[in-house]
Amino acid sequence: MRRYIFGGFISCFLCAQAFGITLFPTVIELNTDHRVTSQLVVTNNSTRDLPLEANVRRLKFLPDGTFQTSDLSSEVMFVFPPAAMLAPGERQVFRIQWLGNRSLETSQSYFVRFSTVNIGQNNARIDNPIGLTTGINLQVHYNALLHIHSSSLEPDVNLHIDEQGKLTLTNSGSRFTYTSLLHFKGLESQNQKVHEALGEQFIPPRSIITLPSSLNYLPVGTYHGYEN
Repeated sequence: MRRYIFGGFISCFLCAQAFGITLFPTVIELNTDHRVTSQLVVTNNSTRDLPLEANVRRLKFLPDGTFQTSDLSSEVMFVFPPAAMLAPGERQVFRIQWLGNRSLETSQSYFVRFSTVNIGQNNARIDNPIGLTTGINLQVHYNALLHIHSSSLEPDVNLHIDEQGKLTLTNSGSRFTYTSLLHFKGLESQNQKVHEALGEQFIPPRSIITLPSSLNYLPVGTYHGYEN
């Protein structure tokens, strides 16, 4: 399944809000040179008990900036508790710990996923998704984003603008970044126009993202980006 990181994340966030769940924070960054632990707070804003299971999914970014999710191939992440029952209005703190290598070749990204667990009579677990009266089976996942990196990893972003105004972002570096953090040498005086054209983009390491032609006139050329 291919998705764009911000589109997929926003839909997950809206889904969580619609079903009465609040995740905080929704995005976590861990620099393994400074810390390898963090926490997520899940709040049940609904009017019914909500059983949850926690698991982690690896995000594999493709060269065009889309991504696929997969199971972890090894135990590099620890989430505790692995499951919880939240009463209406209750909050649960989940502890996250990175167990993998602190020295990374590139930054890595994950979904910390909270899935509904279906409980029947006598607290017996039901393996099938909840059967609604409409005949539709519904299983809901709530995702937070987790990015792992180290201080030695850096983004290396270039913005190319062609004669038709098409924008191409190339990150040849080893760490992700965001367009909101970037300024481009030679385009400092047009910084607002550049960000309006680029929008809010997550730029994975070693990726190329092509955007539609900008309605704002920007000079043709290739411009190196730096974080501010």
